[in-house]
Amino acid sequence: MRFLNHNQIDAGKLGKAFPLIFSGVGPQGKFVRPLVHQDGLIGESTDLLIDTGCNIDGLVEEGSIKGLAVILPECVWDGGTYTNLIVAAVDHTKALGLSFLARHLVTFDFPNRTMYLKQTSSGPLVGDILMEISDSEKRAPAEYLANLKKKNLLPGLSRDDQGAVYFESYFNPGSKSANFDFRKNDDLSVYHYTVARASAAGPWKLEKAWQTGTNGLLVREYPIP
Repeated sequence: MRFLNHNQIDAGKLGKAFPLIFSGVGPQGKFVRPLVHQDGLIGESTDLLIDTGCNIDGLVEEGSIKGLAVILPECVWDGGTYTNLIVAAVDHTKALGLSFLARHLVTFDFPNRTMYLKQTSSGPLVGDILMEISDSEKRAPAEYLANLKKKNLLPGLSRDDQGAVYFESYFNPGSKSANFDFRKNDDLSVYHYTVARASAAGPWKLEKAWQTGTNGLLVREYPIP
């Protein structure tokens, strides 16, 4: 982090400028929530909170996505291509999070109410884990499914299938099962997976895999290898 004299910076080298809108009223009537008027990472949400306290890539309002969160293998945002993003659904806000901002050189010019983003990476920073939800305990079942897919062992999907993974149920440390959905690009079917473990310290295993159509009805239940 560096503090710059805003009268002496070359804005042309800082990337794209995003005007900051301050919304909400704080002490002495001051506006306190910095927003940018821009499309979200998924869906059509606009007026995104710049949330440096959110440790994933972004947030959307409940109902904007199916389930509690989604992993986006690839996303185009404002002309830039990004990979392996995580966006979660919450009940109160739409936001860009710290993991997304970290893919850029970020400059805040508060006197002129402007944020500059200069993309430095399409993927997460080195050391950031693709399927991080909040800690290793919670991301383990998602990583287990990703490894099955990479090895061509995930029923209904090949290692080359592209799409988005949705977290259908959130789980706490010690939980013995978790549910995920996968939606292929250009395919209206949904591929569902339940993973489970015998104990809180045990390994994750694929317990059930099935496919539903656009009407939500069962198309096929897959045998578990």
